[in-house]
Amino acid sequence: MLQTYCRQATMALRDLGGQVFALCLVIFLTDLSYGFFVASFPVYARINGMSLVTLGLVSTFAGIIQLGASIPLGLLSDRIGRPGLICAGIVAIILNMLILATFTSTPLMVVGLILNSLSCIAVFQLGHAHLGDITTVVQRPLAFGLNTTSMALGFGLGPYFGGVITDKFGYSLAYYCGAAIGFIGLLLAFVTLRKQVTSERKRSVSGLLAGVRLMLDLADLRLVVFGNMLMGLTFAATLATFLPLYGRELLLSQGAIGSMFAVRALVSAAGRVASSLLSRRVGNLSMMLVSILVITVATFGVGSTTSPGFITACLAVEGLAYGGFMVSGLTYMTNHTSAENRGAAGGVYAMAMGAGATIAPWILGLVADHWGIRSVFMVTGMTLTVGLVIFAKGVIRLRAANRAVPQAEEIASLSA
Repeated sequence: MLQTYCRQATMALRDLGGQVFALCLVIFLTDLSYGFFVASFPVYARINGMSLVTLGLVSTFAGIIQLGASIPLGLLSDRIGRPGLICAGIVAIILNMLILATFTSTPLMVVGLILNSLSCIAVFQLGHAHLGDITTVVQRPLAFGLNTTSMALGFGLGPYFGGVITDKFGYSLAYYCGAAIGFIGLLLAFVTLRKQVTSERKRSVSGLLAGVRLMLDLADLRLVVFGNMLMGLTFAATLATFLPLYGRELLLSQGAIGSMFAVRALVSAAGRVASSLLSRRVGNLSMMLVSILVITVATFGVGSTTSPGFITACLAVEGLAYGGFMVSGLTYMTNHTSAENRGAAGGVYAMAMGAGATIAPWILGLVADHWGIRSVFMVTGMTLTVGLVIFAKGVIRLRAANRAVPQAEEIASLSA
């Protein structure tokens, strides 16, 4: 049985094609560079005089930029193609690293955060859309499993190596190293990514907006968008912003904090291909529901302890569930869109994550300032609990509606 599974997996990998593997490698290198930034920036900002409230406000401002740019960049990619914008996003990541390595003033750090927000949309959001363009429905579960695995591996190794370099040589050299890795990814993207040949340039603005209308009109896609907003609240607003500060409060080194993020990402990466296979059996919506439940429990777990080992275990569980949601959510969204509207639809999907990461950091910054950083995770856990109930009700209603449609069709055929 194992031999049969391995043979089928090998054949499936061969069917994906070279462009898929090239894109995954570009995503890996870019997220490796991005990982140098995520685990260290909150501490770096605090060392250079930024208060908790200001840090939350700055993160909120960066989230607003990401929120506002998601749909326009998606629309633009539908019109002119995605590879060029992906390369531009990698350039933005490199510039962010160079700014942080060279300057320590708050205004320039804000500029770096803005570039970072735009780069996340251009590289990861449009990378997902491009992957949908170059794969078929049958290929997509495995392709998105590999793609999100590449993201997780890059994001896992980035904080670890960034933390080690920071502890030995300082923040500036770590950010310079991140910029160098990003440059390698840029060269690879420029050489390997190819635009799909379509008639996109001739389409009207109303046609380009079809992807936005699609995501907002259908109840199942609205539910997936809502779930992605909860993912933004969990990771970008809570873990990426406040967990490094919580680690420093527990007297952990930057290398130890980076190792926590590395464990989370590597566990997440190890489970993403398996998640893609499991979602094909249980359904993408069910996979997303279970993922939100597990993430909620794990977030409460982080806030309930001061043990670095237990925090790392909770992060690993959260990362595993986060990866499961990513694979299922991206596959579901891509299968319900086309190459002509996938960029705009992906913009709505990414915009939801941006919404979860926009207001929350400022509010959570106030919570941390008044009640301590640990309370942030409890507040996020309670918010996720409410979101879990809403998502579960949505899944139940969709299943009831799907059961009702065949019954109505059967009655109509008998009447005829």
